[in-house]
Amino acid sequence: MVEQENSFAQAMEKTQDPEKKTRKSKLKSVVPLTLKRGSKHIGGYFEPDVLRTLKQIALDEDTTMQALIAEALAMLLQDREVPIQET
Repeated sequence: MVEQENSFAQAMEKTQDPEKKTRKSKLKSVVPLTLKRGSKHIGGYFEPDVLRTLKQIALDEDTTMQALIAEALAMLLQDREVPIQET
């Protein structure tokens, strides 16, 4: 569990690096960041600092938390070489 928390903290730090903002354009082709009819909700409980950080990143990048979460999921699936099927 501690290892997962450290990985998450490191990932959050990376998102605050201005040079990392270029990854957004690379991932747009991986997964659409718009809601579609038939979309399902995915949720989780996180520490308040995680929520604050996610909101701040969304503000800084002029995007939504939904888009950031979709980007993170796309990165996870891409890292694990799981194909993404568009419907």
